[in-house]
Amino acid sequence: MSLPPAVQPAKRPRLRLSRANREPASRLYRLAAMIAHIGLTPLGRRDWRQVQNLPLSGGIIVVCNHISRFDPVSFGDFLIWSGRWPRYLAKTALFQSKLVGWLLRTSESVPVDRASPRASDALVPAQERLAQGKAVLIYPEGTETHDPDVWPMVARTGAARLALETRVPVIPCAQWGAHRLIPPSPGLPRKIWGGQFSVICGQPVDLSQFYDLEPTRQVLEVATTKIMDAITELLVELRQETPPEDRWDRRLRRRVPQQRTLFEAGEAADPADPPSAPAGQ
Repeated sequence: MSLPPAVQPAKRPRLRLSRANREPASRLYRLAAMIAHIGLTPLGRRDWRQVQNLPLSGGIIVVCNHISRFDPVSFGDFLIWSGRWPRYLAKTALFQSKLVGWLLRTSESVPVDRASPRASDALVPAQERLAQGKAVLIYPEGTETHDPDVWPMVARTGAARLALETRVPVIPCAQWGAHRLIPPSPGLPRKIWGGQFSVICGQPVDLSQFYDLEPTRQVLEVATTKIMDAITELLVELRQETPPEDRWDRRLRRRVPQQRTLFEAGEAADPADPPSAPAGQ
């Protein structure tokens, strides 16, 4: 993958929340967003790029790389001040925390029990949010990346399944910087003050080639790879580094090749293949 030319960091628009985001949201969600926005300011400056690619109305699925337990705050700040209130797909355990659970419920987020055989049930309320014209935020990797160089790792297929079922735009984003505040892995350097929270928003991922196909495991995995490739290309622009060709598999603890076209082995996917569980934070 060739590196794009370096881009000068964009300046954050200095707007009041009521002007920056005209979507309806509860007073509690607005209050939480204001507190987070103010609290982020001394931790690092914001570098937001290509904000114009984020649709300001209609149901959308926003997908992003997951680099830190803190990035739901810093990336959520980007989405809110760019005009959309995110509804997170988040693991059930987070809803059991008093503060975090309260924030998730306030934002109309969707719990996902990844250990349950009925984990795909979480897609039903997510579909309802999309039908209501809301933005659903999914981290396709399901957790913070375990890649030793903090590149995106092998993702779950929930975002692709939701996109193929609803056919709403899938908006890829990449972020960089939150991992320096709370690293995803022990041993990575920390930087508490004076950092930078960078986010870049891309054009919608074209998944139309999969719309009329049976959502077999292979179809979902190839669609997921296409989503993750779009995120990785945006991250390259932020980092100005060349990514590895393969992706880190958290279970195998090594990088593995990704299938980018259907039927690479010359055989159709087995329609009986069970789909993978949806992604959650």
